[in-house]
Amino acid sequence: MPISRITTWADGTIQTVAGVACYVKSIIAYPGRARTDISYLRLWNALGTTPETTAADMVLPLRDPAVGAGAAATRFVHKFIFPNAGVQFDTGCLIFVAETTGSAVAPATGPTVEVHWAPIQ
Repeated sequence: MPISRITTWADGTIQTVAGVACYVKSIIAYPGRARTDISYLRLWNALGTTPETTAADMVLPLRDPAVGAGAAATRFVHKFIFPNAGVQFDTGCLIFVAETTGSAVAPATGPTVEVHWAPIQ
């Protein structure tokens, strides 16, 4: 099973997880050490789109545990596991981490994201 690992994010730049039809089996996100708020992992069933003009097909919140009293020393790993075959992307899978649900602004210290996927055969 291929794994796409994305470690850096830039404003308005979507990352390609798979350029072919695929199943996304799971997503693991490791928050940046300096994150103190919430960011959003956005996924598209498309190729060649832009985050500011196209609504995402899936949005997953990534809340940093450092938000709130007594949580500064705690780090979460966000795991999204999709049972059975996974989530089907008929065209391809694009991904972006944004500061808000509909923006094209990437967080300054974004998470490292691993997407586990398999091509549709």
